[in-house]
Amino acid sequence: MPNGFKRCTIALTGNFDKPYEKVKKWIENQGGQCSARIGSNVTHLVCSEEHFKKGVSMVQQAQKLKKCKIVTWDWLEDSLLAKRPLRTGGFLLKSQLKAKAKVKATRKGARDDNIMKG
Repeated sequence: MPNGFKRCTIALTGNFDKPYEKVKKWIENQGGQCSARIGSNVTHLVCSEEHFKKGVSMVQQAQKLKKCKIVTWDWLEDSLLAKRPLRTGGFLLKSQLKAKAKVKATRKGARDDNIMKG
C-alpha cells in the first residue's frame, strides 16, 4: 500500500460531490487517516467555503490547532492525484477568501470610478 500520506490525518467538513466513505477510502489507500472529529492529531481540515464562512465547530476547533491547515477540496484532490500531500500555500481557505475579497473590492472601485466619470 502506498504511504505518501502516512503523516496525514485529514478531517472533512462541508458539502462535496463525493460520499464521505469513498473519500475516506481514498485517503486510507494512500496511507493516511481520516478523522470524523478535530483532534490534536489532525493535520488538515478539508473545508467548503460555506462552512468556513459560517465558522462551523470543526473550523473553530481547527483554527485553535497550530499544525492543522484548513484547505480546499482542490488540495485534497490534487494531492491524491500526486500520491503525496502537496504544499498547502495556494490551497489555504483563509488566503483564498482574502484574495477573492480583494479582487471584488478592486472591481467595485473600478465600477464606482466608471459611474462617477459618467
